[in-house]
Amino acid sequence: MAEHHAGWSSNHQPAHAPGGLEAAAAIAIMTPAHIAGVMAIEQSAFAAPWTRELLCQELAAPGGLRYVAIRTRPQRGDIAGYICGMLVLDECSIHKIACHPGCRRRGMGGMLLRYFMQQAMGRGARLFMLEVRESNVAARQFYHSFGFVQTGRRRGYYSDAHEDALVLHYRAADPVGGAPAADIISG
Repeated sequence: MAEHHAGWSSNHQPAHAPGGLEAAAAIAIMTPAHIAGVMAIEQSAFAAPWTRELLCQELAAPGGLRYVAIRTRPQRGDIAGYICGMLVLDECSIHKIACHPGCRRRGMGGMLLRYFMQQAMGRGARLFMLEVRESNVAARQFYHSFGFVQTGRRRGYYSDAHEDALVLHYRAADPVGGAPAADIISG
């Protein structure tokens, strides 16, 4: 159910505003200490946000890959975005990706997705899957820029708006495009 609210471009590179934020953040493994910051972004990004309980369940699920982008400047320590998903054998589902409103369309979403995919591929992932609202053209363009293609449709998947989800897949053959992902820091 990956709805996306972050930066994108059509040339396989994250979009950067002058002074783009990609260089102003570090990626860390999401921990319970990040829940409040993630919940604030979740509620600003989605029409039907996850509850704190659902996010805690996601954090505790085995096989999960969960990361936060933490600002290194100007608001040092603030969570700029997050991504979470699950790896089962060689298949990885992306559940959520979102960025703080002040960090959208500035490369943060691309940095998170690229890092997530690189980490999953390092653990054996070869197939990535997600759902996106049919009306979310920006997210569809973002995922397309990373090589995702539509492979299906789930009718009425989003019950809040009775909207279909488009099922997107990416089959890994080569490293994920774009610039190298940021280095990870410990939680």
